[in-house]
Amino acid sequence: ARSVVENYRPCIPIHPDWPMVPLGDVFKLSSGRGLTQTNMKEGHFSVYGGNGKTGTHSEYFLETENIVIGRVGAYCGAVHITEPKSWITDNGLYVTEFKKQINLRYLAQVLVQLNLNQFAKVGGQPSISQTTVCERTIPFPPLTVQQAIVAEIEAEQALVAANRELIERFEKKIQSTLARVWGEEASTFVSAV
Repeated sequence: ARSVVENYRPCIPIHPDWPMVPLGDVFKLSSGRGLTQTNMKEGHFSVYGGNGKTGTHSEYFLETENIVIGRVGAYCGAVHITEPKSWITDNGLYVTEFKKQINLRYLAQVLVQLNLNQFAKVGGQPSISQTTVCERTIPFPPLTVQQAIVAEIEAEQALVAANRELIERFEKKIQSTLARVWGEEASTFVSAV
């Protein structure tokens, strides 16, 4: 069970009849907006950078959930789904327009499977451009199939999380039992001397 939990990666089975579509035909991307730590005012709205949520701010510019892709740094190519009413810094790329109807969670999963980091330009600091992302192709099944794939992945992820928690609980029980056993043996040994 531990091996399954530690090595689980969602897998999207690709049917040969599904069209392969360039991401540039699916969406338009833009860099986020600059927001330094100094200018960040504590608030209720999540701020996302190249590796996910980095804090909160008093303002937002995205109304709905969105995809953020790490644009620069060690985490370029990392993919996250934002909360509604959020801010994306200029360390990330986000979708400004969807050209085709696509399930956001399906899109996030296929972007993760693309391992966008492998396409990063390496220099002083790794980076990935909008063009590089938009040139990649993804399987594009019908929306109902996308939703079914997401439902299956989410069910698997819930089971993996539950198994992870179960493993942790039983490890604590085992450690507690071992401590009790060793503690009793140690006290018996001490009293015999």
